[in-house]
Formats: sequence, C-alpha cells, structure tokens
Amino acid sequence: GEVAPVRLGGGEVPLLAGVDGGTVRTTAVPSWGLQYEFERDVMPLLATRCVSCHGADRADAGLRLDLARTEAQRDGSAADDSTWARLASDPGQELVPAPLRHPARQGTLAKPNLSKYVRMLNARGSLLYWKAAGRRTDGRTDADYPSQPVAGDDNRGHYDVDFGPDHPSTMSADELAVLARWIDLGAMWGPDVFDDTVAPTLAMEGQFAGEVLTAVVVGTTDVGDGLAPASLTLCVDAGDGVCAPIAVGPAELAGVVTAQVPAGLGLEAELVASVADVAGNVTELRRTVRALANLPPPGAPGGDDGGGCCQTGERGAGGAALLVVSVGLVVGRRRRVRIVRVVRAA
Repeated sequence: GEVAPVRLGGGEVPLLAGVDGGTVRTTAVPSWGLQYEFERDVMPLLATRCVSCHGADRADAGLRLDLARTEAQRDGSAADDSTWARLASDPGQELVPAPLRHPARQGTLAKPNLSKYVRMLNARGSLLYWKAAGRRTDGRTDADYPSQPVAGDDNRGHYDVDFGPDHPSTMSADELAVLARWIDLGAMWGPDVFDDTVAPTLAMEGQFAGEVLTAVVVGTTDVGDGLAPASLTLCVDAGDGVCAPIAVGPAELAGVVTAQVPAGLGLEAELVASVADVAGNVTELRRTVRALANLPPPGAPGGDDGGGCCQTGERGAGGAALLVVSVGLVVGRRRRVRIVRVVRAA
C-alpha cells in the first residue's frame, strides 16, 4: 500500500505507535526535538516493573537495576557499577557474573553491543528490551544461532545472546516504547543530554527580475531551545571588505522572511545572513549573487556554483575552528557556531 510521507520541522515529532492489520500507526509529540535520558525516563520504569527481582534483596541473573549513577562515577573518580553502566557501558562484561558472560573475544563483546543487555541504537536486538517485552523481538529464536562455543567453530560472531527462560512482563505498550526509544536514541545518561548544542538551520534563496537580484528569502528553524528572533541579520559584501547591513525582519521558527537588496549588485557580491538560537549557537550563511542565480563560476561553463563546505567551532575559537568537509549537525558538549560558506572559484 501507499505510505504517507511524514512531515518534519512543523513543531511536532512523529513517533511510531504500532501496526494494525498492516497499517502503521503514528502519534506526534509537540516539540522540535526529542531525547530520552536514563535517570528521568528509564529508572522509574525499572523501579516500578523490575526492581522486585533485580534489587538489593534479590538480583536475578546477577543484574541490579536499582543503582543510580553518581557524578563521581561519571567523571571516573569512582568505580562505575551503576545500573546505567551495567546496561549501556559494559562491553567487557566486567559487571556480569562470570558464569553468565556471553562468549566473546577476550571477554569483550564486539560492536554494536554496549553490554550483554543492550545493542547500540537497536532496541529490537537488545536483551533488556526482550525481557521487558516478554519475548525476542529481533525475528530470531534462541535455536537459530548457538549461544555457547561449538566444536570446530571459533568465530564468536556466530554466537548470539539467547532470550533464555520465560520472563513474564507487566510493562505497558507506552512503557515499552519509552525503553525502546531510549535505546534507539543512544542509551544516554545525564543532565547534559538535554543541552542545546545544535546550531540553527538557515537557508537563503534569491528573487530575480530577469538577471537582476531584487530580494532574498531567508528561512530559519531550530531544534532545541528555539530561535532568538532579534538575532537574524543580513548584510552585503560588495568586495570591499565592508558588510553593509540590509533591513530584515525577526527570525521565525520554521518561517521565512523576505528582504529587499540594494540595486546594482554584481555577480561576485556576497550576501551574509546570521542567526542564533536561545542557547547561543550561531549559524552564518554566505551566498554570492552568482550562487543564488545558480550560475557556474567564471571560467567553468556548465559547472556548479563552486561547491560548499561547513565550518564549525566554539564561539571565539577563531582560527582554531574545525574545518569539516560536509554540512551536518553540530554536536558536542559546548555551544557551537556553524558557518556554511559557498566556495567561489579562483
């Protein structure tokens, strides 16, 4: 059957809600972005549904699901045996009782396993999710692949983790969805998970009367804390090193504004737009009139507009900014500046 396209960037995050008779159901969360964090979203589920069998008084399979992580454990000044570490940071299975460790080269599970219980970005392939759901969800059975060494086969990639004994579950569909999304989004922990480190998105198109640029249309949006409306600026550099301001309206979340440009701009004049979000991340976009007109660079008939690159760096980093070949999302623990620049041919 036909699959309806999902529209992104409209202030709602679409989420899969299940399948009914072959029809995919979706729901939407009012937000510009979505993240799940272990202490906030997952630990309450474990406390309600799992700790009676995986707590201090009783730790079935040697697994404790009641151990909160501390800052000392996070910064490495204390050994980390927290529940999060057991689930999301134990590829060496050091926190798994020796008799229950999965066969692996020198004891360490190969990527994408974060631990015996969680596969990176793959809830359907994670033992933790299977046990919460009461069944395997990866389309396999325990009999499909061995879980212990087989005589004559030393390829540990041929072994997989078994579901094992029946494990009744009382988790609701909504609770399972939270657990699955936490795994699928990276099994994150800590308050800085919610830090806005993604620079705003900025786009620019030209409006022409014949071959003359008369106006530019600037589009803006942001995932995270939202845009700082008054931060949107636009100027034109005619080649003299001075960027003359152009009047432009306030930035709009998932909106566009149109600004008239001075008459008589040459093909090599450069329009420079900049916008910031509330968290202080900045994006600067540069386009020559030639690029806006989709004309080839001088001396290259039929060529493109000269290509593009993306430069990212911390605010105030100056020449130490990192040069990246492709345009992408800016990630990290500090606020970032993203500069998207069209490279003009010499």
